[in-house]
Amino acid sequence: MHRRHPSPLELGAYFDGEPVDGVSDHIARCRKCRESLDELRGVRSAVRGELDLTDGSARRRARWTVALIPVAAAVALLVAVSAPPGGLPVTRVENAGESAVAPAAVPDFAPNEPSEGATASTAPADTRPGRSAAPATGRTTTGGSVAGAAGAQNAPAQSGTGLSAGASGPKTVPGRSATVAATGPGSRTAAPPSGPLRLGVPVPTRGPSSGEGDEVLRAVRAVVDRTNSNGGASGRRVELVVVPTDDDAARADALGRVDALVGGFATDVPSGLPWVMPADVAPTGPDVAAGELAAEDAGAALGADLAARSSDTRMVGAIVAAGPDAGLATGLARSVSVQQVEAATDTTCDQEMVALRKRDVGALALAVPPDVARRCVAAAARIGWRPSGGLLLAPSAVYAHFERDLVAQGARSAVALSAPNTDESGINRFRQAAPGCESYRSLMSFAAAELALDAAGTANGLLTVAAVRDRHWHSDLYDIDGGRHTTSHVVAIRFGRWANTAPSRTSGPPTRRGVVVPPGGIVTWATDDPSLL
Repeated sequence: MHRRHPSPLELGAYFDGEPVDGVSDHIARCRKCRESLDELRGVRSAVRGELDLTDGSARRRARWTVALIPVAAAVALLVAVSAPPGGLPVTRVENAGESAVAPAAVPDFAPNEPSEGATASTAPADTRPGRSAAPATGRTTTGGSVAGAAGAQNAPAQSGTGLSAGASGPKTVPGRSATVAATGPGSRTAAPPSGPLRLGVPVPTRGPSSGEGDEVLRAVRAVVDRTNSNGGASGRRVELVVVPTDDDAARADALGRVDALVGGFATDVPSGLPWVMPADVAPTGPDVAAGELAAEDAGAALGADLAARSSDTRMVGAIVAAGPDAGLATGLARSVSVQQVEAATDTTCDQEMVALRKRDVGALALAVPPDVARRCVAAAARIGWRPSGGLLLAPSAVYAHFERDLVAQGARSAVALSAPNTDESGINRFRQAAPGCESYRSLMSFAAAELALDAAGTANGLLTVAAVRDRHWHSDLYDIDGGRHTTSHVVAIRFGRWANTAPSRTSGPPTRRGVVVPPGGIVTWATDDPSLL
């Protein structure tokens, strides 16, 4: 008779059909262990076909990994205590056994198929409407600091893109409410730009990520086709241009032909080219509008979620490495106490993991790039440790598909939009418009295309960063003010998919001058009139 709960290995062996003394009787009495077995069955269904366990030795090697899944599913969160006022000192782990860890007007045209080839531009690259001459060298989108991202998103908006007084917004699009715009006294009328509005979408065209790239293109194309079928963006036909991220010559050619970028993967682009809601964490700077949550903002959302859900008062342990993902620990410290250790160069995370385990922390935050985070998750699995509060990850983990890692089940992160498998009006609309598109990146790109074309529609067909930043945008997918997302969604890995865990953190749908946000509608407000704020 088992008076204690079976260990994960015993439970895994029993799950595999091996007789283990006393386990069957214990499970018949223990609801918790029966739930663990149910979770194992769910995980086995989710990952069936990804592991070849037909060979007996491979089956034995995989059993310890599967047995850890019930541990990953047991997430209990902790109550916040104030972070030390002096910030978060960092301790480099040299000897895990001795190191201390410090706190720390609609035209008549027939919509054509979106262009994905080398369509000739109607104007030279430096004379297109809304574009200034750009240096030949591009800006890097594979790094940058969290502070830089925040500062860029708060940069002063450009002028001259508002609607004139009394001008009407875009016509109603099936499935969405009409755009409502309140214009300021400084708005002026401008002639619509000539030629089509070309939107570039950066995607890989070959390799393991090309399938997701195809999802992104199909999601954006759904929005473009719908806009063209309803008269275009202020009368301008919209064209989709593929920007290959894996072919330098093709990328440079495509970037020279587009008016703006929407969604898509991170890549190097020339300065001065607007990029609306990139579906990645790396792109930042003055030309980016409505980028993904910075790691620090995600940390603040995860810290607030921990404080609201858990009665555990222990600190959060954080492994930190240089780069933008380090902001996760800083954001967590707004709500909970954090002890952090610095990840060594080319670390396997074994020493860092042992050091934090000795401190008996209540949750484990990985404020490191995705490749290091994967090594840290594997290190925790090797020593059989998962804190009761579980794993906390930066938004980069969502784009790096941590949901596919067995030992990362139960991990949490925070992102700007809801998970793409939730039952919400905007998500359902996305799935109906772009069937078969299931990744978060394709959802983000879909929302980016909607935002970009709505912004162009209120700016007489001209798409600039200022056209996005000068207004407050609200839809059933996003809420954006001053070019920044105002909502965050805590998501967790459940059975191989990211899923929402709680309502979004937001002050609620805003109103201006009694304008009520219609359900599923797209509403904008000009912010250059103080009376509207």
